[in-house]
Amino acid sequence: MYFHSPSGTEEVYGTERHYFNWLCNRALLAILNLGTDTESKPHPLRHAFPTSHYTARCRGKEWAATAETAIVAGIIFDDDSLTIGDRRSSFGTAALNTALAIGGDQLKLAARLHGQCEIHAFVEGPNRMWLANIIEIGLRRNIFRANTGWEGVVELLQSSSKEPVVTSYSVCDQFPNSGVAIQASVWSPPETTDEDEGDDGWYELPESEQWRLAMDALRIKNQNGYKIELKPDDWEDYHFVDGVTAFDIVDHFNSLAVSHSE
Repeated sequence: MYFHSPSGTEEVYGTERHYFNWLCNRALLAILNLGTDTESKPHPLRHAFPTSHYTARCRGKEWAATAETAIVAGIIFDDDSLTIGDRRSSFGTAALNTALAIGGDQLKLAARLHGQCEIHAFVEGPNRMWLANIIEIGLRRNIFRANTGWEGVVELLQSSSKEPVVTSYSVCDQFPNSGVAIQASVWSPPETTDEDEGDDGWYELPESEQWRLAMDALRIKNQNGYKIELKPDDWEDYHFVDGVTAFDIVDHFNSLAVSHSE
């Protein structure tokens, strides 16, 4: 993960994002409590699986293990494939929301960064110290792991209160980039039949202009409902998509199990 500012960039090892994914999944699975499945009392979450799914042949610990693999790996459940009342979700999104629901600030930040670093979550200058404090506490408590780059991120955040800091991920475009500017219609590539020359139009801009245009684009995106700004104002209330958590999933499928038994 990268943390970019007009004055410099700091890098956090990619293993930290994988670790954040693991934390969110562990929170989800702990609440789903798959290990309670028995022959006489099947786990209510069985109703979440298609009847043809291979887990239908399993019982007890074997079912728990195969169900966990299916949930974590996402090999059956696509985005928005999980219906909870009138809300749509996926187990991956529910894992993020579960971390947000139960977390202190550090777990909330882990979920936000895992879910939004690729789409350029950002913090404005006045909130940089607030974000740095969350990370510092996470380092002291060993929630964020030492010597993986967080120390540099804290220094970057504390170095100014005037410039924004924007995230990205190594397999995606770094920031600033032409894609976000084009998507928000704040910049258009020059008319050309050569795609590479169109890209050159962006790189010919001064870096300060690239930052201005790309940040305008991110702020527009944020105002249009994506909520990619990390800020204290909506920190407690933020959720992904329809906000479904593991608690909602348990409640829903427990209710279904009761209705099926009546």
